Amino acid sequence: MPTLTSPESGRNLPTSYPAFSLALKNGRPFSSFDFHGERENVFRFANRYRIARAFRGIDLAGYEPPTVRAYGALFRHLVTCSAAEQYSKILGMKGDLTYLDAIIALEVKQQCIRNAITADKGGMFFLAVRERITDAKLVAAVTRVLDGKSDLLSPLVRAVRHAFAHGDLAPGAKGAKPGVAQKFTSCVSPAILDSIDVHFTERVSRAL
Repeated sequence: MPTLTSPESGRNLPTSYPAFSLALKNGRPFSSFDFHGERENVFRFANRYRIARAFRGIDLAGYEPPTVRAYGALFRHLVTCSAAEQYSKILGMKGDLTYLDAIIALEVKQQCIRNAITADKGGMFFLAVRERITDAKLVAAVTRVLDGKSDLLSPLVRAVRHAFAHGDLAPGAKGAKPGVAQKFTSCVSPAILDSIDVHFTERVSRAL
């Protein structure tokens, strides 16, 4: 069975990951970092985080550039959510993304929500998203956000991820403009990754 190795150092890793990895090499016990699971869980998180940071788009033959960019935005959202899910596991949350609302600054969440609503003229994109969600509580949470009654960002994050990964969501569903997906992820993906980076750095710094 192959051994999962640390990504060590390199571009796009969490800022404090090299310090974390070096501390382990120098004999510091993994338990001192207050992370759940085993060190391999952190390796998985770091690898997936690195992919999310490095993501620049997809290449599709026979599609118009706006459509390619829009699908690229949705795939970017998937890898970003995957990194966030891996991080949640080392926090002991087993893939639950609701923790994002606690680590992303309120003004950043509000800006991402405004960007999404402003871009989605007529509300067609998020209508298509809600139609593909079977969890009534999540649909209600998304509706509260879109109606301006909630500042939580995680319902939109979770809903778009689910509708694309487990449904047939297309960026132009219900006649929505493909640019809506780009506008959404251009704010949400950096917000998630930046906030995770800060949170991870705080955890590692406390241990060191």
